[in-house]
Amino acid sequence: MDNWNFYEEGESPRNFLARFLIAVDELRARLNPGVYPNLEISDEGHVWFNMPSPLGLLEVFAFPYEFEYFSAPGLALSLPHNPENTKVDLAEIFCEIAINSSDMHVFAAYASAQETIKAYSENKLPELHFLKGKREISDYRDEVDFFNYSGLWFSVKERNVLSVEIFIKEVLSYIEKSVE
Repeated sequence: MDNWNFYEEGESPRNFLARFLIAVDELRARLNPGVYPNLEISDEGHVWFNMPSPLGLLEVFAFPYEFEYFSAPGLALSLPHNPENTKVDLAEIFCEIAINSSDMHVFAAYASAQETIKAYSENKLPELHFLKGKREISDYRDEVDFFNYSGLWFSVKERNVLSVEIFIKEVLSYIEKSVE
């Protein structure tokens, strides 16, 4: 499955979604093989799995369709957290990783517990408030209780399972070196 692509031009919507989810499940099996199954659905309706990282559990979110500012398909590496409890500047670490790439973006997103409960009571998905880039994330750091998502979004349109697996391992290695 090394060469299994996340996306193939011209596939039907059904085949595209099946291809994308198969790639995500293969990636999950490679990155966290001791935990099975661990594909989950977030409060906002996104497929994700987690894996260990030097800063706690890293969440890998799958976005087959557009995700706010970002085109499809993509994945996001996220370390959800309470901003005041973080001893390292995650936005800075992710900015250093994304600096030379046009298909990677540092972001954070949040919705309060009250907003999520209210949305569910109205039979709606909770609306996320998006922050893009280090400056915007830093500006809101003191105003947000918890970032539901905080990390790096990247396109997988032209990537296969093996290249994404290698990239995520490189990101984890970079994070580990940054927190030593």
